[in-house]
Amino acid sequence: AYTVRAEHQKQESDKFSWGLGTEFKNDSASFNNTGSYTSEVDADYSTTSLYGNLGYNFSSDLLGSVHFRKDNNSVVGSNDSIKIGLQKNNLLPKINLRTTYSLGHKAPSLYELFGADNWGYQGNSNLKSEESKSLELAADYKLDTNSMLTVSVFKSNISNLIEYGNNTYINSTGTTDQSGLELSFSNFS
Repeated sequence: AYTVRAEHQKQESDKFSWGLGTEFKNDSASFNNTGSYTSEVDADYSTTSLYGNLGYNFSSDLLGSVHFRKDNNSVVGSNDSIKIGLQKNNLLPKINLRTTYSLGHKAPSLYELFGADNWGYQGNSNLKSEESKSLELAADYKLDTNSMLTVSVFKSNISNLIEYGNNTYINSTGTTDQSGLELSFSNFS
């Protein structure tokens, strides 16, 4: 596998920034496990992408951003992603609040598409990319200048979920909902 990428970013003013980029990625998989269980795949695909972002400072403590990406995969076709974010710094002393809404996708792996094993599994070259809609709300608490505690809640809705069934991978019908609460600690020293 290899990736070639080119990017350009520009800070136009204290309020506005933007960036553009392009990427070509070639994924390749070739293996053959032997023994009582055998499994194999010998395939590749490439993805060409165009992406960009816009950032705007509404005020010294209110920031907005939009990120977009278009991927064209040689097997599963074209997919678009977008992420919209808003961040309020110093909502309370030492507390920043962030929210994001995103539309995304995940292409199937080479094994899901083209793999095989001695138990009857056969890849499914007709798989579609998974598609997701996600909403996240997070609060960052600055413990000191070098560390931060983050609490975030999220909800995602996934369609075309890739699942294993009947000796192959399939895209499920309907949607899958996921939600959760995450707690993380960051140290910047």
